[in-house]
Amino acid sequence: AGTRKIEHFTAGFKTHAHSWEKIANTIDPFFNINTQQDLKQAQLHALFLRQHEPALIPETALAPAPSFAPGLESIQHYDSDDIDRMQRQFHRQHQPDCVFCYGSLIGETQLPENRRQRRAKIFSYHRAASFWSTLYRGTPQNPGLVLALRRGGSCLGAAIDLNARDHADADNSALLRAIWQREMVAEGYKPVLVTCFDVDKPHEPAKKALSFALDENSAQAALDLSFEQKARIIANASGDKGANVDYFIDIERRLDAIDIHDAELTRLTRRLIQLQGQLQAQAPA
Repeated sequence: AGTRKIEHFTAGFKTHAHSWEKIANTIDPFFNINTQQDLKQAQLHALFLRQHEPALIPETALAPAPSFAPGLESIQHYDSDDIDRMQRQFHRQHQPDCVFCYGSLIGETQLPENRRQRRAKIFSYHRAASFWSTLYRGTPQNPGLVLALRRGGSCLGAAIDLNARDHADADNSALLRAIWQREMVAEGYKPVLVTCFDVDKPHEPAKKALSFALDENSAQAALDLSFEQKARIIANASGDKGANVDYFIDIERRLDAIDIHDAELTRLTRRLIQLQGQLQAQAPA
C-alpha cells in the first residue's frame, strides 16, 4: 500500500520534482524528496508558500502547478458493511464502557439516543488540528483542518456511557452504529481503546473507552504544521458543511458549555477571528 501511495504522489509531477524541491528549499535549504513523507512535507511547504508568500516562489516552479495533495484525492472510503464489521470486531474484543468525545461529538444532538454526557479525561493523547478535511470543511484542492487525537499529553472531553445492550449486541446499537458510521467513513481515523476518568467523580474507577485517534500513516494526517500555517489554512478553507473557521468556533462553544477550557484551541480560535476580520476587510465592497 505504501508503494502505491508513493507512485500516486509522484505520478502527477515526476518531471517537476526539482520544482517541488526548490519550493521546499525556500524553507529548508537541505530538503530533498526521497520518501513519501518527504513528498507530503514538500506539499505542505508549497501550500503555505503558494497561498501566503507567493513572492517567495519562482514563476517557473508554479508551472505547471500540480494539485496540492494528490494523495487526498485517492483516500480510501469504507462502505457501511465494512464499518459495521470493524465496529463488531472492536466491541467484541474490547467491550468498552463508554465513548470518549473530544470534538464535534460533544453535545451532539443528532445522535439517535440522547444519553447524558459527563466530563472526562484521558491520558496519552491530546486534541490537535491535525486531520485534513477534504469534504465537510475543505476540498482536495484546498483542504481544511479538523480535530483529531494525537499521541502524547492528555485530553479533557466528554464521555457517553454505554449500556449492557451495547456490549452484547454492538451491531444493533443505534447509538454506536451512528458514531462509527460518522467517524470511520474514510481512512484517517482509527478506533482506539483508552482509559477514561470521570472529572467530577475522581474517586470512581476508571473506565475503558472507545475513541477515534489520528492514523499518522494516512494521507489525511496533517503533520508538522506550525501554528500560523494551521490558522491560515483554516481561515481560507470551506466545504460542504461550511467555513472551516466556524467548525473551530463551534467546538470551543461546545467545550465552554461543559466548562472545559482548552488554551491552545482558544489561542487558535482568536487567531482565526483576527484573520477572518482581515480577509473581510480586504474583500471588495
